[in-house]
Formats: sequence, C-alpha cells, structure tokens
Amino acid sequence: MAAHRAASGGVVLGFMLLGCGGAGTPPARQPPSPTEITAPTPAPGESEAAVGDAPVAESTDPPGPPGGEPSAADCTRPESFGPVLMSPERHAHRNGVRARQFADAPTTKDNPLEECGLQRSLQRLLQMTCSDGTNPFPSAQAAHRSRVGNLGPGGRCGSIIDLYRVPCPEREYDIHMDMYVCAAEGA
Repeated sequence: MAAHRAASGGVVLGFMLLGCGGAGTPPARQPPSPTEITAPTPAPGESEAAVGDAPVAESTDPPGPPGGEPSAADCTRPESFGPVLMSPERHAHRNGVRARQFADAPTTKDNPLEECGLQRSLQRLLQMTCSDGTNPFPSAQAAHRSRVGNLGPGGRCGSIIDLYRVPCPEREYDIHMDMYVCAAEGA
C-alpha cells in the first residue's frame, strides 16, 4: 500500500508540474544575431520616403573648433543607451565629416565615421563616392544591406560600432560607423 501511495504521489506531482508549465525555468530567449540585417525604419515623424533622402549638412567651419578636434572629453551620454551629445560646434568637426570619397575615410573600430542615427549614417554612405565618382548604392536599403554587423564598443566614446563593406571598382572598403554621435540641441 505504501508503494502504491508513493507511486500515486509521484503521478500527482507529475500532473502538477505539467499543469504549472513544467519544472524549472523556461529557456532564455536568444537575442538576434549581431549580423542580422533589417531594413531601415523612419525616425518618429519621418515618412518612409524620407529615409535616406535628407542631405548631410556640409561644414563650412574652419578645420577645427577652438580648443581642437572633439575628444573623449566630449562624450556626454545623458542616457545609458542613448546617443552621445556634443555641442554643435564640436559636432561639425566629428570624425570623417569632411570625407567625400570612401578612400578619404580610412576608418577603424577605434576611429570610425561619426553620424547621428541610422538614417544619417545611410545617407552618408549614399553621398560618399568611389574614386571614379560613382556610388555603389542605388538606395538607403542597398547601403543598409552592406552592413556586415556590429563590432562591439569602440570609437572615442565607447559606442557600438557597425561595419559596412563598400564595393567600389578600385577595391572594397571597410567603413566603420559610430551612429551615436549627435549635436546637443540648445548647447
């Protein structure tokens, strides 16, 4: 009788575990692969047609702001996962802002092009040219598809750096992009 009670207790316990979703913790949801590529989405208030359509402002300022080029001291990040905000004067002199050709932008994980947001980064890739004056991307979506993935933290501010592989007639360029460097409003 005791063996029967123990066996039926095990059955009841088994049903209880099944009824409560099983024993133990559910498996953790895996984050998307860092090389997963998605189409760009418009920023709040921006139409889909506007993605990649806005021109990147060209700086007409002298070569550097008073006090020199932006440095790690300019890395003010008000929110832990938000962009780095710097004064508009410093932002006008961010890394790679004057590069017009991919050959003029020898980027690395530690010295990437700096832009504010995905759309501005893709627009930058659309505006730069190969040495022969052509651009290999017919659209912002095509530029986004050239993204190899993220390389983890880098650049002067420790932001996530994305790598884009740009196919030009003369060679393939690896363009490292920090899309978290923005001008502070009202600074």
